[in-house]
Parts: sequence; C-alpha cells; structure tokens
Amino acid sequence: MNMFRFRTIKKRLLTGVFLACALSYVFCGFVVTYLAEKNVRDDFNKLAQEYAVGVQARINDKILAPAKEDVAMLAGDKRTEVLVTKLGSDFNNRMPGTMEEQDIQHLLAFIKTHDKVLGAAIASEEGGYLPYTYVPNVGHFDPRVRSWYKAAMANPGKPVLSDPYMQIGNRMVLAVSQTVGSIDKPVGVIVWGWSLDTLTQELNSKKIGKTGYVMLLNENDKIVISPTRAEWLLKTPAELNMPELSKLESAHGQIRKISLEGTEKLAYINVDPTTGWKALCLIDSAELTAEVRRLLLAIWLVFGLSVLAVFLLVTWVATDITRPITDLASCTRTVAKGEFPEGILSLREDELGMLSRSFNHMVNELAAAAREQKQYRQTLEEKERQFRLLAENAADVIYLYRFKPERKLEYVSPSVAAVTGYSPEEYYVDRRLLSKVVHPEDLIQVKAHLANLLVHGTVLTSFRVFRRDGSIIWVEQKCVPVFDEAGAIIALEGIIRDVTERKKMEDEFYRLDRLNVVGQMAANIAHEIRNPMAVVRGYLQYISRKRDFAKYKEQFQMMTDELDRANHIITEYLSLSKHGFVDFKTACLNNVIEAISPLLQAEAAGLEKSITLDLENISDLYMDEKQIRQLLLNLVRNALEASPQGGVVTIRTYEDNGDVVLSVQDQGEEIPPDVMEKLGTPFFTTKEQGTGLGLPVCYRIADSHHGVIQVKTGSNGSHFDVRFSVAAVL
Repeated sequence: MNMFRFRTIKKRLLTGVFLACALSYVFCGFVVTYLAEKNVRDDFNKLAQEYAVGVQARINDKILAPAKEDVAMLAGDKRTEVLVTKLGSDFNNRMPGTMEEQDIQHLLAFIKTHDKVLGAAIASEEGGYLPYTYVPNVGHFDPRVRSWYKAAMANPGKPVLSDPYMQIGNRMVLAVSQTVGSIDKPVGVIVWGWSLDTLTQELNSKKIGKTGYVMLLNENDKIVISPTRAEWLLKTPAELNMPELSKLESAHGQIRKISLEGTEKLAYINVDPTTGWKALCLIDSAELTAEVRRLLLAIWLVFGLSVLAVFLLVTWVATDITRPITDLASCTRTVAKGEFPEGILSLREDELGMLSRSFNHMVNELAAAAREQKQYRQTLEEKERQFRLLAENAADVIYLYRFKPERKLEYVSPSVAAVTGYSPEEYYVDRRLLSKVVHPEDLIQVKAHLANLLVHGTVLTSFRVFRRDGSIIWVEQKCVPVFDEAGAIIALEGIIRDVTERKKMEDEFYRLDRLNVVGQMAANIAHEIRNPMAVVRGYLQYISRKRDFAKYKEQFQMMTDELDRANHIITEYLSLSKHGFVDFKTACLNNVIEAISPLLQAEAAGLEKSITLDLENISDLYMDEKQIRQLLLNLVRNALEASPQGGVVTIRTYEDNGDVVLSVQDQGEEIPPDVMEKLGTPFFTTKEQGTGLGLPVCYRIADSHHGVIQVKTGSNGSHFDVRFSVAAVL
C-alpha cells in the first residue's frame, strides 16, 4: 500500500475521490450492465411468452378444438357408421364421380363447408379403406397399421391427434381421428386431414428482432413448423443430433442459453399442458448483446462525464483547503528544527485561523520546554547509546531471569543467537528451552551451583551446551542474585561466555605438555638404556655363533628380536623429544608420498589389502622429509590395521582454503566416542601389541610443521586429515 502513502492531503483527497469514482464507475458499470442485460432478456422473455402463448391458443382454439369437434360429430353420425359397415374389406380408392353419392353425401357436404380440411378417409376393422379426395398412385395397404388408426383404437370414442404428415405439394397436414360405432365394439375409424398452412404462414411472419423466430413441436417432439429450416420438419431434435433442444422441455416458461448449429442462442419454450405441443422461441445471443452494448454506451458516456465533473470540482475544493494546510506544515517543519519565532503564521478569519493561533501558543510553550529538555535529552541519548552498544554488540550473553511474580526469562541479549543458534524470541516462548540446551551430564552440576547462590553470592561455573545444529560447546556462566526488600531472591543477572576455543586450547596444551614430558624422559634415558642393550645384543650374537650353543640358536634369536623391539620403542620415545635434529627444506609432499609408495604397497599386499593414491597439484611445503615419511608411515599402518581384509586405504592430497591437506582414509569400523577423546594420548592404544606412541609421534610432527590433525569417523571408515598452512611454513 506504499503507493497510496502520499505526503499531502490534497493528493490523498484526490486519490480517494478518484478511487471512489473509479470504484463507483466500475460497480455501477457492473450494475448497469446487469440491469441492461436483464432488461433486454426480460423484453425477449415477454415477447417470446406472448408469441408462445398466442401460438398455443391459436392451435387449441382455431385448429385442434374445431378439428376434434368436427371429427367427433362425423364419427357419431349414424350414416358414417353405415358407410363403414358397408365398406367391409373393400379398398375403394376411386374418383369421386364413381362413388355412390348417397353413401358419402354427408361427408361431401361437410368438406365443402370447411376450407381447412384437405381430405378425409374412413377405414373398417376388416381392412377396408375409402379416401376423399382421390389420391393417385397409391397402392393397396392395410389402414389398420397406420398411426392415426392405432391412436384412435387406443382411445375409443375420443378424437385423438397423431403425428402430422407432409402431403403432396409440401403441405403440412394434421391428422385427427376417432373410432366409429360403439365404444365397446367400434367398426372402424374416420380420419380428418386438417391444413396447417395458415398457422405456418402466421408463424413465419412472426419475427423476434432480426434473427428470432418461433418453432412448433408436437407432443412427440416432432418439428411441425420450422420457419428457417424446412429439412427439420417431421424430425425430432434427437434425430437431428440436437440434444440441447430435447432438454428444454424441463425449462417451461424460462429462458435458457443453448448452442444451435454452432451459434449461441437464447431459447424460450412453452409447453401446453393439455396437448403437450411446444412453442419454441429462438434468437441469436449476439443480437441481444449488441442491443445491450448500445444501451451501455449511452449510459457509460453520461456516467463518465458526471464522474469527470465531480473530480474537477473536488480538485478545486481540495486546492483551496490544502493551500493553508501546506503553509502550516511548512511552519511545523521550521519548529521541528528547533526554531521558535513569534508570529510564525499569518492569521486567517476562519477555522484555519483558529488553528494558527493555537499553533502559535503551542510554539511558545514548546520553546520554553525545549530549552530545559535539550541538555537532559542529550545526556539520556548518550547513556542509551552506550548501553545499547554494550548489550547488543557484546559477544557475551547478558540475561535476566526472574523468579517472581512468575518464573520466566525476562531478557536475553541478541548474542545468544550466535552462541546457541536459538533467537531470544525462542527462549521467551519456550520456557523449557533453557534446560533443554544444557548437557544432561552437566545439568545437576548447574543446579547445584545455583543452589549455592545464598552462600557465595556470585557463582562461576562451566558446562556444556547443545547448539541448534547438534554440536556441543563449552560455556562459562557468572551470575549474581537480585534480592527484594525482604532479602528473598527475585531474579538472577548473569553473563554467559563461549569458552569452547579456550577449552580446546587447554586440552591441546595439556596433550602437548604430556608429549613434552614423555619426550624429555625419552631424551634423558634413551642413551643410558641403549648402551647396555648394545653390549647385551653383541654378546648374544657372539655366544650364539659358538658351536656349544648351536642348539640354543632359536632362543638367542628370540632374545635378539626382543632387544630390537625394545630399541624400536626407544626410537619412538626419542621422536617425541623436541631436541632431535631436523632438516627443513622446501619440497613437494606428493614426491615424498610417491617415493615411499612402493614400501607401503608391499606392506599392504602382505596384509592382502591395497593402497590407492589420489594426488592433486599442491603447493610446496617447508618440511623435514624424514619426519613427514614417519608421519605417513604411522598413519598408513594404522589405516591398514583398521581396514578389513581386501580393504582399500586411500592417500589423498589437495588444497583447501590456502592449506595443503594430507588425507589418509581407511574402511574400518567407526571409532567409538570414548576412544576419539583419547586419540594422541601417549601410551593409549587399542592394539594388543601396540605401544601407544604412533599417533603421539604424528601429533608432534604435525605440530613442528605448524599443522593440525583432524579426525572424522563414520560407518564407512575414518579420515585422518593433516592440514599444513602454506602461509605459516613457507
């Protein structure tokens, strides 16, 4: 909605008027459109209803009723019954001059007085047939199978209608028939052919607009009159594949929209409840739409001009009202700058003048108050800025936890999100989150320290915390109690600091210190132990060569091997010492790996395992090649021992963020957490014959090359990554 936030009342007023006019314009447009369409539809409905009802009345009063009366009168005439009885089974299709005039005299007289009658015929139960007038080229047929005969026999004693038929010359004829003789035992049927020419002409002349017309369907849905399509006559909508016309019978007295031969039309149907005949009025929808558009054009034009006139009038009024308000706003901005001159406004003699005088009085009062508040506000702003800078930008977490009147975290600084991963709002919403993030093993300790607040006053404790991402960090908390007047603790104020890196450094210093102690011990005693061991080994070799001791050769060899093993352990001790000779020079780590690769491959093949090299282009390092070979040998041997038979050890080098990384990956089992914590501790080993000095030597070598060892373990094996900083060692 920013587009409607105008800075002046005039713009807002004009915008509001414009929107109101536009919305009114659109709304009224819809209403007018609806009313115009409804009016046109109502006119069509009224005219169609008038035509349809008139057609039905015309059919009933001028055609069907007279036809039924005439047929009923002739059927009840005894002379007709005598004629049918005399006819018997004779099929008498003869010219009128050949008939016995006395037999059909009453029929001839009746036909001559009715110009709508196109012909008549009688048929007997024996199959006899006598037509009037003569129909040429008509072969013998059984009249009893004709629809008019069956319809009359199905309703004895009553005049009935049957489907119209087309006579020679394309004249539509309506057949009206009735049984002759008694109701219980009729002797035959008389049928009357009534002309529909007049009705057809009348319906053809009835026009509904330019495209509208009236169709007539009988009770069997056969089209009797179709002003536009003669080929539809005597066919049903189903036969013409026009199902929408068949469905209109249920919409008696209503307007429906249908599609007829690809043209959208409005249809109105009237069904006569007595005869079942249907008068159907149709008109193209496009004609009504065009009429609606003509009406709307005039209405929209008048309405649009009215809206334009209103908008112009409001523009003039808004300009007259907002001009003094604009002056007042300008003066207000002057006051907002701290300037308070007297008589800042030129007064008017109207409501705006009253506002101006009140504004001047307010300016005078504000000038006095501003002078008193200026210094005080400056002091408060400075203190507030300092406090905000301290609370919101401090790396430590500052908090206030209140016990009364209810236990809740009242405030925690935004830095808690950087420390724990949870925002202050999450701590406010979930009161149990404080206890959830504390490591379960440290929770009892934290509660115990808080319980000593009354004794010590200030509590400093360290414990572990779970971050949102699942990682664990160490924090140090210092808190002091807040007391009420009665001396009861009502709140805690404290600071929490992330000391994870300090903890890691302390652990690393402790580990290195142990390595240093072991190294110093190794340096002090190595020579003292090696000298007597060399003497003992020499005499063992000398004595073993004497013939008298030949039978003890295996025992002498075993003692010699054990002395060599002890000497190897002493060598590893010496490697922990800082005082060994080193030869640092610039070299490529890949060359060192490739040089020692045959030895490693041979050792792996002896264990039925293999080694894969994945060496990328890396920068040169400032290194002691002998120490790097020792580092690589120790890591690869550990990986070979950890991998299963047939396993693969991968040695990889690559650069990452300016560091050269040596990675040794095995396919062994995951390292347990308790073992991970003790990796690199001297004399700690999981091997039966291990000394616990291999990894400590690796850590010592990595440290002397300004490198760190990172260990990752999982179900697919373990990675020992040694990261050498190129910037630090070159």
